[in-house]
Amino acid sequence: MVGSTMICLLYLTRASTVPSFTEQVALFLYVSYPDYPIMGIVCKKYDRSEIMRSEEAQRTQRQAKLLAAIERKIAYKNIEFIIQHQNDTKDELAIYLKACMDDIGHAPAKVEVIGGDYIEYRFGSWEKALGRIYSGPLSTIKYPPAFKDRKIVQDMLRQALEQYRSTHPQKGVQ
Repeated sequence: MVGSTMICLLYLTRASTVPSFTEQVALFLYVSYPDYPIMGIVCKKYDRSEIMRSEEAQRTQRQAKLLAAIERKIAYKNIEFIIQHQNDTKDELAIYLKACMDDIGHAPAKVEVIGGDYIEYRFGSWEKALGRIYSGPLSTIKYPPAFKDRKIVQDMLRQALEQYRSTHPQKGVQ
């Protein structure tokens, strides 16, 4: 059986999940001698690559759900930003934008900053807002990173992972 594996499932007739000695012997006999007639064991042949594709699909689906949740959280933070900073002056918004730029490490695109749409609205354009704090080339605003590659998203993913690890300790790790 190159490239495949045999998975055997015991159907237990009682509430216990630990197989009895008889069931263990039956499983051993089946694995050792597959043609030996034994009742109560159901076996199915699975291709390893099929199992790996299924696991990869599940992992991709979980990542997509997490990214969608992060996207909703960012939208909520944008609304909070507008409410909290609606009375800020342009100088205060420029200071905030400069802090964001320092955190990101480059001139940010509008989508890389919480409140980017609001800042653009207040300054008239994103270029004008960046012009208040940055005099270098603005190539990153034309080609912002993909959603999952943005620093804010990476920070939220890291935070979610840390939170998950703190509430779900790994077995055997101390």
